[in-house]
Amino acid sequence: MAGPGQGTWTSSSGKISLLRVTFTGDNWGSGDDILRTEVIVMLEGDNKRAFGFDLHTGDKELPNHLGMLSVLRDAYVHDLPIDLTYWLEEGKNNGYIGRVQFTRR
Repeated sequence: MAGPGQGTWTSSSGKISLLRVTFTGDNWGSGDDILRTEVIVMLEGDNKRAFGFDLHTGDKELPNHLGMLSVLRDAYVHDLPIDLTYWLEEGKNNGYIGRVQFTRR
């Protein structure tokens, strides 16, 4: 899985400050740095970057994305830190999540 343009896989860790699940077709961001995903996540202390993934019916990744949403929801409810791996296009702040994990600290 990768975003539509040139970029790299990047990681960030922290507690979730925003977890948004919305309808298909909603956007997050502005200009050419827009996420068109149903799930949006932001981490505490980083109000410039957002990360997301889709929940489209029929998408082969839907089971994985539902699992990631479950992990994110648990982390948010229990105020636990998570590790995100996401595809970030060059020059953009918003990326597409490829992996969500808990790490014992």
